[in-house]
Amino acid sequence: MGSHINLEVPVNCTTVIEGATGILRLEGRFTFEVSADFKAQASELLDAPGVSELHLDFKHLAHLEASALGVLLLLREQAEAKGTRVVLLSPTSAVRVTLDEVQFGKLFEIRN
Repeated sequence: MGSHINLEVPVNCTTVIEGATGILRLEGRFTFEVSADFKAQASELLDAPGVSELHLDFKHLAHLEASALGVLLLLREQAEAKGTRVVLLSPTSAVRVTLDEVQFGKLFEIRN
């Protein structure tokens, strides 16, 4: 059986920098209530010296609320202003459906 994802847990964000890549791993539910924490951690990665690509790891993200989509768009704008590329990694099937519905594949590189 695959890994179980708890739908009730708000998003948990962890960050790591590997070379020129800042990685923000998200787990749980990405809702408006947790967007401030996400933005703070993403900003830290964008401001880190030498980071040219920001990867958002969605492997364990169970749900992406509509308000979170707006947060992702703002992050993309901030990253582009700094010359940093944002890549969405390994979205779960539920999250992928949401991303496809709003055509985020045209705005972000999405890697499985």
